[in-house]
Amino acid sequence: MFFFNFLGGFCFPLSEVGEDQHHSLSLKSKPKNTGTFTKSFGGAGGYIAGSKELIDALKRTAPGHLEATAMSPPVAQQVLSALRVLSGADGSSRGREKLRRLRDNANYLRSRLLSLGVNVLGDWDSPVMPIMLFQPGKIAALSRECLKRGVAMVVVGFPATPLLTARARVCVSAAHSREDLDYAVDVLDEVAGLCLLRYGDRKKAGAREGGAAAEGERTTSEDDPAAASSATALIS
Repeated sequence: MFFFNFLGGFCFPLSEVGEDQHHSLSLKSKPKNTGTFTKSFGGAGGYIAGSKELIDALKRTAPGHLEATAMSPPVAQQVLSALRVLSGADGSSRGREKLRRLRDNANYLRSRLLSLGVNVLGDWDSPVMPIMLFQPGKIAALSRECLKRGVAMVVVGFPATPLLTARARVCVSAAHSREDLDYAVDVLDEVAGLCLLRYGDRKKAGAREGGAAAEGERTTSEDDPAAASSATALIS
């Protein structure tokens, strides 16, 4: 597999790690893979991974390669260094430990949010959790009420989403403590009542919560530098 950066187009071989390995999928069975360097690496830009023929074609025709500037050297090195840590190529277990904490935090926070009765999208083990607001008028209300209580909440609305699918987006980090997450949930519990956000099924969430607690305790195996998202903290 070869890698193509949207912001300029440098290429290097890409080993079979990440979400595909996590879900036992083979990169060889897929014509291309795409991803981002913003949430997971705190950098900029994104990538496409595919055959050399695909990457060569993109470099000849993609506007991002032909008309945009390349990723800056510091950002490129930041991403490469993060990958070295996550894969264990730095000779330490820091990356494996970060992935374990990230998964634990993600499943713990998702189970707590679902227990509030809010509508949370995404998958278990994922550190990115959209919380549906639906009505555009709730975008500013949620953000301002959370900020008053010391939580900076990212909100997304039209034209980034369809008009009636406004949402908040929570990104959890391996660096968050349980105290951080509990404080954020307490704030969201109060603000969800003020903004009428309890669209979810609390009974269903409660049934899943017991399993999620156990899921949150799973450790990341040594051969799973998988869900390689050490997402930038958006809850403070």
